[in-house]
Amino acid sequence: LADVQVVAQRALEVSEKYGFHDYIGVAHANLAWVALQTGGDVQAAASEALAAWGRLPAAYSYPAQWTLRAPLAIHLTRIGKLNEARAQWELLLDTRQYLLPDELTRAIQLALEESSREVAAQRERLEAVATLASDLRYV
Repeated sequence: LADVQVVAQRALEVSEKYGFHDYIGVAHANLAWVALQTGGDVQAAASEALAAWGRLPAAYSYPAQWTLRAPLAIHLTRIGKLNEARAQWELLLDTRQYLLPDELTRAIQLALEESSREVAAQRERLEAVATLASDLRYV
């Protein structure tokens, strides 16, 4: 964790110096992951990453947003913001994003199909996605 934080901070310094918004976003995405692991402020780091990627040309959607959106979705699930968590996972299925492993893609699709009004069922599906993403080393 400490190494990730040090490297992310250094990457942030360099990328901010040169205005590389895609890498600024990645650095903040890594800081969001550290925050997820340590109980820090995931949403603050996520907001910074999304703001950086939002400064990229409109025709370019940074294709590795899983680096942020998976940890953010897990955090949102943990704090009970299930609709927001579902939205983060759904964005990873966008064709402009890197392909995820078939197993993870299917788990996300199943979670998105869960239309039950029962919060427990929705949470269970989202937690299953989180577990699989962790097992596959995406978080």
